[in-house]
Amino acid sequence: CSFDQFPNELYYQILSYLNEFDLIRSLYGVGRRINQLIHTYPLEIELKENIDDKSINYYFNKIFQLFHNNIYSLIFSNEIQLKRFNRTSSGHYIQLKYLTIKCT
Repeated sequence: CSFDQFPNELYYQILSYLNEFDLIRSLYGVGRRINQLIHTYPLEIELKENIDDKSINYYFNKIFQLFHNNIYSLIFSNEIQLKRFNRTSSGHYIQLKYLTIKCT
């Protein structure tokens, strides 16, 4: 049995153990079928207060651009993140149901 022959439900179970950053960074680009599954997988994204610059750039330049239709929940930890999102966001977040801003 080849890895490609597993049912989608098993892939989704595996994907549920990864956060969105690790999921996309590790698996996106591995193969066409995995890419298709990731593009249908609902994403909950939380940007932590202490996120490093390289990671935040990856979110804004890759994840938000390619996967805006998958995002159902967005959590920002500060106003700077929210402002950057407003400046750089060009996608329509059709699945977005929850927007949380944790400004202190």
